[in-house]
Amino acid sequence: MIVSGNFVADNAIAANIEIGFIPDYIEAIDLTTTLIIYRWYRVLADAKTTGQYGIADDGAGALAPCASAAYGFSAYDNGDAIRVLIPDPSTGKLEPQAIYGDYDTTADYSSVGVARSATAVGTIIKPTTHNGYVYELITAGGTDATEPTWPTNPGETVDAGNNVWMCRIENQVKGGGKGFTVGASISTDGDVWAFRAERHDRMGNMGDAADLNPVSFPVNS
Repeated sequence: MIVSGNFVADNAIAANIEIGFIPDYIEAIDLTTTLIIYRWYRVLADAKTTGQYGIADDGAGALAPCASAAYGFSAYDNGDAIRVLIPDPSTGKLEPQAIYGDYDTTADYSSVGVARSATAVGTIIKPTTHNGYVYELITAGGTDATEPTWPTNPGETVDAGNNVWMCRIENQVKGGGKGFTVGASISTDGDVWAFRAERHDRMGNMGDAADLNPVSFPVNS
């Protein structure tokens, strides 16, 4: 199976590209700034306990391994994660959004959260006592000393001290996905990428390849 396409990086965050399967091979090209070609092999990533994040080719003959997931690629598998439908600020349409977790009075939401903007939905949390509603981060200011009294009227906001949250109906859907992740350190806002992702019929460790020692060709795992 082969899938090819393009995407535009949005902010300096890791980009999860959902293609319906975890690829065995990825070739991706940043078309905007440096025209670097990246190649990633799942068989190498699976074989190394410390991870293998791809190989960068600058087009001039210089090859270098990607130092970390932030500077390379990794498999993306979000399984059957439950998401909630939240209105997109650009279109008003309900879009599935991940739930960050339960509200945490020790969390600095200015660093672990994202406030709602004109183009992006804010971080979604549940109150520690689940009440059938979720809350979207409208203003991110830091850490709150105490958990607020949560409103239960959709669209109503509450000021928790440093952060402002908006009440949303907990309209759940399954929204998992499979594909690959482009690291945050190479996913520059506005960059245009082209990619080719392949799922191979067979993949594995072929063992010793000596002339007189033929090796088997295992099925994909």
